Amino acid sequence: MDIPLYNGFYISDATPLSEQQCTNWYVNMPQTEGALNAGTLFSIPGITQRLTTGGASEINRGSHVMNGVPYFVNGETLYRVDRSVVVGVETFTAVSLGTIGGGGRISSADNGTQLMIIAEGDGYIWDGTDFSKITDPDFKASGKPEHVVFVDSFFLVTTDSNKFI
Repeated sequence: MDIPLYNGFYISDATPLSEQQCTNWYVNMPQTEGALNAGTLFSIPGITQRLTTGGASEINRGSHVMNGVPYFVNGETLYRVDRSVVVGVETFTAVSLGTIGGGGRISSADNGTQLMIIAEGDGYIWDGTDFSKITDPDFKASGKPEHVVFVDSFFLVTTDSNKFI
């Protein structure tokens, strides 16, 4: 029985039509007549797993690259990925930088020296040395922080009350 797994991977704005999303794979449709399959899925070239952190229940909540160094939040931990090469052998190490509460997706931006992360209505700053939670009461005075971008030398944070910080 032919099971066309290559078919139907798309995202539709209308949820009743499709909630599917093909991640890290692409569809290859043969250009010749008489092919054995009408299509196949291929993995994206260049994607290689370099390291694993935490347990299987810890999801990756988001990532950011600052000055060529990858940072990501896995579970409730912020990690920096350090790369080293010794005698032609490349190794990667995940360095734990701090704790970020919650379990939802994060938003992050950097200014070249500082990384700001918004998660579950809280803000965090990594400055290359110290990791800290933003505790200034004015930070949440305009609503619950949701997303951050860096524009024209400022971090801009949108809130759930249609205002920005």
